[in-house]
Amino acid sequence: MTRNTCKADPLLVLKDLHLCNTELSHHMPLNMKGFDLVCGFQFRKHCYPLIHGNVSNFHREVSNAYRKIHLRAKRTQAGFTLIELVMVIVILGVLAATALPRFINLRGDANVATIRAMGGAILSGANLVYAKAAILGVQSQAITNIDINGDGVTIVEVEYGYPSAHRSNGIPKVMDGDFASGWTWSANAANTVFWLTTASLGKRSGLYVNNTAVQASNCYLLYFRATASAPPTIAYVTTGC
Repeated sequence: MTRNTCKADPLLVLKDLHLCNTELSHHMPLNMKGFDLVCGFQFRKHCYPLIHGNVSNFHREVSNAYRKIHLRAKRTQAGFTLIELVMVIVILGVLAATALPRFINLRGDANVATIRAMGGAILSGANLVYAKAAILGVQSQAITNIDINGDGVTIVEVEYGYPSAHRSNGIPKVMDGDFASGWTWSANAANTVFWLTTASLGKRSGLYVNNTAVQASNCYLLYFRATASAPPTIAYVTTGC
């Protein structure tokens, strides 16, 4: 195939190119342009001329030119464009702005639920102690000690039948399991109010002399001891949960 043949019969050349394109790639069309000057095909605004000699040379030149285009396309697509990177940053920013507050809220809700669940457990335990005190007939005494399980060890200080707010001998004696390692607590000087929060919120575990660690968490419960006319009550502070 000569240059004159290419100019004279562009349909034949276009057909050959189409067949070649079908064999090499089904997703990269080749477009012939400029038959009056020189045979070639255009790809991404670049015109790739073909050296014409005969049909076999023509196909060889198509294959060589296509390989060059393919290599150039691979180099072009090797990285991300600036627009793509900006879009990724924007998407990550949107996700951070929407998901992070929800995660923080969920954590706060979990802390509140944990504190309130412990409050319920304390009241349940206090009622069991009161039942034991009633069996022993000491539920009306202002303050006394009872052995809640008869082992001679678990001695609980009770006030009007309920566990006292004493930081060592009251509520802590009723609790079991990992209470000492999972929680931190204290009481006021008169042992009338018991303060309690989780070890993670109080940043320490076990008994603490004063209530500064518990109060600093702004996520805790307060156990108010029983009186002659009322059972113990619990209040919650959850502003910092």
